[in-house]
Amino acid sequence: MRKQGSIINGFVLILVGLFFLAAQFVPGLASLINFGQLWPLIVLGLGVIFLVSAVLGRTPGLAIPGTILTGIGSNLLYFNSTDNWHHWPLWLLVPCYVGVGLILNSTMNGRSWRHAMPAAGILMFIGSGLFFIFLAADLWPIALIVVGTALLLRNLRRRTKHAVSHKL
Repeated sequence: MRKQGSIINGFVLILVGLFFLAAQFVPGLASLINFGQLWPLIVLGLGVIFLVSAVLGRTPGLAIPGTILTGIGSNLLYFNSTDNWHHWPLWLLVPCYVGVGLILNSTMNGRSWRHAMPAAGILMFIGSGLFFIFLAADLWPIALIVVGTALLLRNLRRRTKHAVSHKL
């Protein structure tokens, strides 16, 4: 099983090396790909290579770095494509990528996905929770309004119950 993963990784490295070597000696080959804009595809591609190696090479442990690199590569591709580098809450999704990797690793090892759910669930909850909290950073006054409304309603209910009990 490990030999098969090494063969796949070696093959991919040879192909990538051949492309970059050819790009140095064949005029115009490097200009086919705009590396200034698409450099995040390198990180994304590495993640996909890890994921493919995990599946084809039957090395489930590669699923974890594969999902992390694929997620980070997706973040970088979004930032670079939209020039929206100030949207930092996307980095808070990295724990979610780890959680997905744990679930993939568990299922590829022949265990139920439920085996990885405690750790993966905690990581995914923290990551997505922080992401949405900081994504809604401009909407924090709504939380004050909700808490204030809850306090008022609770106080009004107590007064109503208290008034009803005194009448009886």
